[in-house]
Amino acid sequence: MLCPHCQNEVSPEAQACPKCGHPISRESSPKSSGESSPKSRIAAALLCFFFGCFGVHNFYVGKIGFGLLQFSLLVFVFWGLGMSLGSMLSSILMGYMDSNYLAALAASAVLSLWVTIDLILILCGAFRDKSKLRVDRW
Repeated sequence: MLCPHCQNEVSPEAQACPKCGHPISRESSPKSSGESSPKSRIAAALLCFFFGCFGVHNFYVGKIGFGLLQFSLLVFVFWGLGMSLGSMLSSILMGYMDSNYLAALAASAVLSLWVTIDLILILCGAFRDKSKLRVDRW
């Protein structure tokens, strides 16, 4: 264990640093204690790669709110773009782009970027679960 003030090595039982006298906090954080999430990084990476736009990888690690937000963004994209390819093609060919179409394109760009960043974080071992523990166990 290191002293947060002088970075001196301190025994786990010490109340204060013997070198600088700084009090040692007993609150353990996931970053300092080295705890890892019980969730698998390979499972999270595969879920993110194949079903990332649905937010499935966030549901897997317990981040229900982020999963619902990603899924609702996807629903908004489909609603804005329309469900048929014909309506999208006719709007592009006719030069008619309504605000729903442009908003859905922007939302799809945001969603794509979000999923890509999540995938990079998962592959690097920096993605965290609901309890703020790193998902770094393959």
